[in-house]
Amino acid sequence: MFLLFSAVKKTHITFPLYFLMLLHLRTLNLKLRTLKPEQEFFVLLTKKMPAPTYFKTLKTIHLALLSMIAIFSGVVFYLVYSGKYPPTVVAPADRVFQVIALVLSGGMLIIGFRLFNSKVLQLRKSALNVKQKLEQYRAASITWWAMIEGPCLFALIGFLLTNNYAFFALACFHLAILFMFQPKRDSIVMLLNLNSEESRELGE
Repeated sequence: MFLLFSAVKKTHITFPLYFLMLLHLRTLNLKLRTLKPEQEFFVLLTKKMPAPTYFKTLKTIHLALLSMIAIFSGVVFYLVYSGKYPPTVVAPADRVFQVIALVLSGGMLIIGFRLFNSKVLQLRKSALNVKQKLEQYRAASITWWAMIEGPCLFALIGFLLTNNYAFFALACFHLAILFMFQPKRDSIVMLLNLNSEESRELGE
């Protein structure tokens, strides 16, 4: 402040202007004190983020399952196609693997779809509140997706062991079914017979 006063005397600045300069410097100093970067970062870090909606969570789970099986399929295809993993199982064991894969595929798809459909019909007619319905629907969906994914993994292992592309075709078939049964908001509203107020619990 003494240096500033000396500068005022040398430059012949009037007292009102000197007072305004002091006021501006004080205001600037207060701003610098209150806007520390580490404090701003801490506020942003501890700020409560909005919880993900039910529908977004369900879509994330489905996407994780689909991505995992798709990446694994790509890796297995690369190993077989490039010849880096030669077949370790040959005929007639190859045919045994094919029969097991087909039976497992058909059985899991039929049983899984019937269980899922039965659960949906039960929830549709039940007197549970919307949150309980959605929780049970999510459990039924994950079970159904797992029953689609199981035979797909078996087929990919069979493809890796035998280098028979029939197994890879079966795996791609299951991957397509898993993609087709991705969660859709309008479908959930229709399947569970939710009204407009209840459908808000789904989120976007």
